Amino acid sequence: MQNSPLKKIKESEKKAQRIIQDARDEAKKVFEQAKIGLQERRQISVKEGRLEEKEEEEKILKELKKIEEKFKQDTKLKLKKLEERTLKNEGKAIGFVIKKVLS
Repeated sequence: MQNSPLKKIKESEKKAQRIIQDARDEAKKVFEQAKIGLQERRQISVKEGRLEEKEEEEKILKELKKIEEKFKQDTKLKLKKLEERTLKNEGKAIGFVIKKVLS
């Protein structure tokens, strides 16, 4: 009865179940590894995104500094011109007063 067909069928079923269980275990491992890999890629993407954001912030700050410097230069130039006009007008006013006083 050792080699009976029923016993062979049961042994085959056990082998089949072990193979199926091994395949399930392997599939779980692969799934877990894929899941870990995806998480790592997400973390890398987040880090890269942060780096890109930081680089973008730095570019914006540089542009703002350029604009601020240009504004300062323009303001200095306008103030200088205003000062020159004021002095010119004061000179004309003083000249006018002197003419009136002398005449």
